[in-house]
Order: sequence, then C-alpha cells, then structure tokens
Amino acid sequence: MYRYFTLTFLVLCAAPAAAGQLSDELSAFQPLLGTWQCIGQNTQSPQSPAFEFESQFRFEAALGGQFVRVTYIETKNSDLPVARNNVEYWGRGDQAFTSTFFNAFGQRGELSSNGIKDGRLVWAGDIETPNGPTPFEGRLDASEKDRLSVSPTLLLPDGGEFPIARLDCTLTK
Repeated sequence: MYRYFTLTFLVLCAAPAAAGQLSDELSAFQPLLGTWQCIGQNTQSPQSPAFEFESQFRFEAALGGQFVRVTYIETKNSDLPVARNNVEYWGRGDQAFTSTFFNAFGQRGELSSNGIKDGRLVWAGDIETPNGPTPFEGRLDASEKDRLSVSPTLLLPDGGEFPIARLDCTLTK
C-alpha cells in the first residue's frame, strides 16, 4: 500500500498538466504560457552601466496545472558579468495570486497580485537581500497579442521608483 501511495504521489506531482492547461483559478495566465524571447535594457546605476541584453521567459503549467512555473534565463554578455536567472512559481492564495521566486544571486521573494487587469499584471512584495527586505514590483504588460513588456522595479524609501530594466518580449512557441 505504501509503495502504491508513494508512486501515485510522485506521478501526480511530477506529471505536467495535459497540453499545458492551467486550473480554472489560474486560467487568466493561459495566454502567457510558452517561450518568450526578450531584448532588454538595463538601467544605469552606481553598481552598473546601462547595457542591452537578451533573455528568455518560459511560462508553463506545473504540478497538474495548479501552478505556473516561470523560468527566466538571461544571456551573459560583456556588460553582464553574472547572468540574472530566476525561477518562480505562481499560484492562488486565499486573497490574491502569489508568486515565490528564487534567483541566481541567492535572493528570494514572496509577491502577490490581484491578477491581470486590462492586459497588465503587477506583482508586489519584498525581495530578501543581504541588506534586508527590499520593496519590489514586477510589472508585466501583455495587452498586445504575442507581445510582453516586463519592468522589474525597486520601490525607494522616499516614495520614488528605480526601474531595474525594461524587457520587450515576443512569444516564439
């Protein structure tokens, strides 16, 4: 009996959703599923110059369609000594959508969103950094078919904002 339960549990957790289908709760994210090729512009800061980069987002149904797995891979180039890579899981909490992410710098974040409104999605919360929690917003604009704009933004203590980068993406598959 234990073997059957263990095998069933492993199959259910490891099996992808049929044809990339999301649960009804997450169906608003269905148009994002696929691979997106991006061209980005990093904002100049005291730590780095402004530079262009290429990257890829992959959105896929995970764990039976109960989550969206978002994988972000940034191409290394001469202006980018370390690639910014993230793995996120989007789900549904009691009051809002949730996102838990981890990145190549050892940071993690717990974000929440009210969902997609007029083709726009805003994730807000804190990133855990070596300097402590940092307020953050991730803004996605998918109002145009097969196009996605992404703007990760730090929220400053004085009420201002610092856009980390701007990415323009095209759905490729």
